[in-house]
Amino acid sequence: MTSPAVLAMIGNPMIASHDVAANFGNNVDSSNVRNFTLGTAAELNAVPDEWQGRFVRLKPNGSTLYYIFTSASGMTPTLPAAATAAGAGAVGQCEGPYADGSVVTVRVPKAASGSSIYFGRIGGTNTQSVQMILADGTYGLIGP
Repeated sequence: MTSPAVLAMIGNPMIASHDVAANFGNNVDSSNVRNFTLGTAAELNAVPDEWQGRFVRLKPNGSTLYYIFTSASGMTPTLPAAATAAGAGAVGQCEGPYADGSVVTVRVPKAASGSSIYFGRIGGTNTQSVQMILADGTYGLIGP
């Protein structure tokens, strides 16, 4: 049986999600926290390429949060479709809502080589924000 430490080093996703990194800044480039605007209009912005495949924490501040990750730069995030017995869905349908101040940990999807991943979101109220915090450690390296 493989030990948890060995599984973590080879990239076991269940172990990696619990290898929680603290907020870090090196006074040279950006920290491992991004603060995105959050309002009632749909928004879509690129996630740092080096965050693809990594775990992040999403924390809405001042509003509820609906979110989606996509590789389609022109997609418009939408609120969830009204539920049906058959299971309704819609293109661009966001997950949520997550309450103001709650924290959800997810893994950012990976895009095809050379492509970007975008973070789509819709909030319950205007002029609020959502933090995206790089959550997994880097196994002995300092910083994100």
